[in-house]
Formats: sequence, structure tokens, C-alpha cells
Amino acid sequence: MAEIPNFSLVRASSQRDYSAMNRHFSDWLQQDDPDNWTVGIHDFPLYSIIDPNGLFMGVLNGEIVVIICAVNYNSDYSFIGAFWANPKYRGKGMGTHLWNAGLKHCGFRTIGLYAAPGMVARYERDGFRQCGQSGLCEIRTDNILANRRSISENIVDYNNTGHIPFEDVAQFCRKYSPADRRDFLKAWIAQAGCMTLLYVKNHIIKGLGVLRRGCESGRYLLGPLYAGSKDIAVEIMADFVLRISHPSVIYFGVLKDNPDVEQFVKDAKGRFHEEVATVMYRGQNIPHFDVNGVFAVTCGDIGG
Repeated sequence: MAEIPNFSLVRASSQRDYSAMNRHFSDWLQQDDPDNWTVGIHDFPLYSIIDPNGLFMGVLNGEIVVIICAVNYNSDYSFIGAFWANPKYRGKGMGTHLWNAGLKHCGFRTIGLYAAPGMVARYERDGFRQCGQSGLCEIRTDNILANRRSISENIVDYNNTGHIPFEDVAQFCRKYSPADRRDFLKAWIAQAGCMTLLYVKNHIIKGLGVLRRGCESGRYLLGPLYAGSKDIAVEIMADFVLRISHPSVIYFGVLKDNPDVEQFVKDAKGRFHEEVATVMYRGQNIPHFDVNGVFAVTCGDIGG
């Protein structure tokens, strides 16, 4: 395709690059809709743990104007997300350059993504097919959540206890994840400023939730929230709310293939946003995991 004067494609390769992508993505989201969504403070540096070569920036006259994450989990599976541009520079072809670079980086792997409503047809032209739906949800902590007033005796704060081996956590999460991502998981659940809660009964992990701070004050992101039942998911969510000392908003993404997810959101006094994303894949080896236990995806930018 035609070259764009003073535009270059750059592969992010340092913590400075990852942090710059994080900052720009947050700014662009706020420009699009300041009351809708946010990004975690440490998201992009942590994405690089999965694939340090899979984060790309489009730079125009020295300014980052478009970004994409195309992370390769292994030799079989990739995920594309965080495909976003500065609102001032959309429609000028720069995103297409990054999209093509992301596809090239993924190679012949099966690729997953979550498509916004206006992008489904575009991705279908590149061989992606529809495989489900993902919804965005929010909970306001000043609402009464499931009539809870005290923290459950089955809830364990993972980062403030030393008696639960990480290997047990990784094994629990694996059946709800599209790929084995232990190194990423280890960093994700211990990131600065996050809370990681486990639901443990009879010394067996039956639920896990991670709540991280968003870039905007008073906003949090939940993900993942894995649980053996809807009731366990509600208990974990309720405990998160009890541990937040000021009125806040918690955002999270869900997979609508989970038959209990709508009741979970209702029980947790949450609400669905109107926009629904389409889960799409290209390739033959679509990952299989227990969607019935996924009550919040880790992050829509990296899937599952």
C-alpha cells in the first residue's frame, strides 16, 4: 500500500515504549468517551511479558498516533487487541499499516480478537469468523452489593499471604485460559496497586479475581474473575467492593457464552454497556477452555 509521508512503523522494545503506549491508549479512550472505559496503569508493560516483540506503534512526525498488540502465546495461538488510533488521525490509512504488521507477526497461528460492531465485516474480509460475543460491564461501589457487610471467611488475599503456592494458582487458572501463560500470570496477579483474591475451601482454590487500578482516579478494572460457580464469583466481587474505601467504578469484560454471566452481573448490582463486541478467530485450532467459569476476562486486549 502507499507510503505515508513522515510516518513510520516502530516495534516497541523497551519499558519506555510500553509505558508510552499505555499512556496514549488511556488518553485516546478518554477522548472517545470519558465516562466509558479505562486502561490499567501497568497493562502494556505486562503484555510484553507474553510477547516482547508483539507491540507496535505508528509514529507520525515523532508522535505516536496508532498502536496495536499482536501477541504470540505459543507456536499455535496469537491474539490481537488494543488496535486504537488518535481520533485526530483516523481514516488516513495508518492503522492499516499496523494491522498488516500485526498479522504478519502472528504468521500462520490461529488468531483471536474482540471486534467492535463496526469492524466485524472488515475482519471477515481478512478471514476471521464470528465465534461468540463479549460484553462490557460496570459496577458502582456505592451501590449495595449482594447485601454483604463482612468479608467472607473463604476469601484469601493472595499478595498478603505466603501459604498458597503460585503453582496451585496457575493450575487453577489454566482451565479458564486460552493458553498457558504462567510468566504473565505471575506478574499480573502481583502487579503494584492490584488486589488478588482467592476463594479457598478445604484447601482447594475455587475462585480467583484480580482488581487493578485504572489510569483515571476512582476507576478499577476487574480481570480475570474465574470461579467454579456464579455464587463464588459474586462473593469475590462483593469482597473487592468492601476493600475499596471510596466510591469507585469497576469495569470488566464478560463472555456471553457463559450461561450464568447475566445473572452474575445482576446479582452483583452491575449493568451491561450497550456495545457488544464479537469474539472472532482466524485459523483452525481455536483454543478450548471452560468458558462457564469465566465471569470476567483478563483483558480484552490479550483475550481470555
